[in-house]
Amino acid sequence: PGEVTEPEVTQTGSHSLHLEWKRPLELFDCLVMYSVCWKETNKTDNACAEQKLKPYPKRTLYGLKSCTEYTITLAALGVGRLHDNDTTLTQSTGPEPVTALKVDNVDTRSVTVSWESPSCTQQFSVCWGAWQDKGAHSCTSVTNTSYTVSGLEPGNNYTIMVTALGVNEAQSDVRVVTASVAQEKVNKLTVKNYTRNSITVFWGAPFNQKSSRNASVCWNVIGEYSDETCSNSTISDEEYTIDDLEPCHWYKVTVALENGQGKKFESVEQFMAASNTEPPEEVKELSTRRIYYDTFRVEWDKSNDSCASHFLVCWEQSGNHENGCELEPSYKTSFYKDDLNVCTNVTVSVSAVSVDGLSSGNESITITTGPGVVRNVTSWIVELGSVGVRWEPPSPGEDCVSYYAVSTWGSYPQTQANVTGDKLEYVWTNLTHCEHKMFMIRAVNSQHAVSNAALKFSTSGTGVPRVTDQFPATSLGTALAAGIGNSSLRRTIARKNEKGWGGIVTSPSQVAFKGALLHNLFDITPGEVTEPEVTQTGSHSLHVEWKPPLELFDCLLRYSVCWKETNGTDGACAEQKLEEYPKRTLYGLKSCTEYTVTLASLGAGRLHDNDTTLTQFTGPEPVTALKVDNVDTRSVTVSWESPPCAQQFSVCWGAWQDKGGHSCTSVTNTSYTVSGLEPGNNYTIMVAALGVNEAQSDLNIVTVQLPPGMMS
Repeated sequence: PGEVTEPEVTQTGSHSLHLEWKRPLELFDCLVMYSVCWKETNKTDNACAEQKLKPYPKRTLYGLKSCTEYTITLAALGVGRLHDNDTTLTQSTGPEPVTALKVDNVDTRSVTVSWESPSCTQQFSVCWGAWQDKGAHSCTSVTNTSYTVSGLEPGNNYTIMVTALGVNEAQSDVRVVTASVAQEKVNKLTVKNYTRNSITVFWGAPFNQKSSRNASVCWNVIGEYSDETCSNSTISDEEYTIDDLEPCHWYKVTVALENGQGKKFESVEQFMAASNTEPPEEVKELSTRRIYYDTFRVEWDKSNDSCASHFLVCWEQSGNHENGCELEPSYKTSFYKDDLNVCTNVTVSVSAVSVDGLSSGNESITITTGPGVVRNVTSWIVELGSVGVRWEPPSPGEDCVSYYAVSTWGSYPQTQANVTGDKLEYVWTNLTHCEHKMFMIRAVNSQHAVSNAALKFSTSGTGVPRVTDQFPATSLGTALAAGIGNSSLRRTIARKNEKGWGGIVTSPSQVAFKGALLHNLFDITPGEVTEPEVTQTGSHSLHVEWKPPLELFDCLLRYSVCWKETNGTDGACAEQKLEEYPKRTLYGLKSCTEYTVTLASLGAGRLHDNDTTLTQFTGPEPVTALKVDNVDTRSVTVSWESPPCAQQFSVCWGAWQDKGGHSCTSVTNTSYTVSGLEPGNNYTIMVAALGVNEAQSDLNIVTVQLPPGMMS
């Protein structure tokens, strides 16, 4: 067929070129496929690939060098892969991608980004667009390594893409950063004036806003299920009066810019007083909601007829001067206090207060904080599936212990057991096989105020205990992070703990929200695999074999095999099912390249602990041009061409009737004469190139029939 038409490199990357072309106009019916060849323009080595027929032919070339000009040859092939007129074009790949791309500044209308330049870069392309624009972007070219994108819409999320441009504006791979542009806020919202049934709020407009910009003023009652009421105004008014409000209620007033998204920007709270000379009614049903070793929470009911603006909450610890009071707005009906002493009687009193300073009588309650954490927790394996836990009383706080709450966690929280205060041990039975258990012990006083938890980890259902030290902790997350052996899980829990995963667990039902992370956390990991070995190499493959682990073999569910180039970062992994003789062949590898192979035995939840690593080179490419140079009745001479990185060669031969029995030798030349053969037999001769550490290439094979011997 004729030559292809309209060939074009439509997209460049740091290590790739994307080609498109159209079919030939001449003798199109003779077209069978296309050929695409490419090489560095100033080099001789090239590569080729065949492309099947498609309505819109195209090809992406990967694995190229950055900042390098390539010559690409396209050909339309006929039957027998014949072609006549080649089409050639040249194109440079882009630079390496920019590095250290980051957001330096964000305000309500702009985002500033900066980056570091790779070598051979002549300028940069910066593109941006809002998420809701669905791919519509604006772009510009700059020569600096920073750029401020202006004219953005407040409150939107933006994607900013930066690419390096090289010779002829060849583009690198894209690097992307996202930024949330801040909302434009109304400033300094205050209550200018209020009466029994009205509020006037005042705000200062943002200095960069036009006077015609609309604003929305909304209000609602706090602490009640009431609808929000809104009224339109303009930002230039800078104040608004709300009428017809009900006295003896807290109101929340919000001013927001009209941007079509209905988001709130600035709010203020105000209590609407009434002309009342009577003190407010007393609080009712003051009770404890939760008590811990150093905290408490109390709650109460308020009268709907009372016109109290605040509640005054005071606390007094016995024998301690760290006491105090706090005012809470009257829409709140609970109070939390921490940093108390353990095993301490605390008297809490709550009274209702009006705007005029009138106060109701006090409603009081006395509570006792919980004991301190228990000490020196130890565990032992009683028998398979049974673990005992022992501890010492807390100090301080032993005197106020009523009982101990002992619970165990595996894949799911389990029901706790209560142990009387005079007993300091408990034995758990019928535990799940191959599970890492967490035993949690808390001291509890007569008001059911609990101490912080002391934790102990042990292996259940196996004959090998896996016991760690005691973890008296200020939070469950900290203790878990300290006690779990798997490092990645430990880091996950530690990060969660930094975000506030604190508090003490008083019952399994209270930890349901943590169950997703704790599921599979306590599964036991088997020992490392044994006798790992690369038993066979190829030009692009490695065959790995190993034996099962010796430790905790019963916990083994599957294997993990990961591999990567030793000096590279990108890798791949695969899971391997259990077999009597576990093995795995890794395909698609580079020739003459050292690979690092990591084997792991996996337990439940795909957890593993001890990885086993080995390194191995793949073999060279196979020998080429293998041929028979000479044959007589007793010998055969073969020759071949050597691939790169070959250090020597393995030559093996055998007669067909030997059924696989072969003789072998190693040579450094590219020819060899096999002698001592039997006349008249058919022989197979196999040649493999040997690289680093005798890593063997794929085989190349030739067969030959020897002539019969002469009759004497």
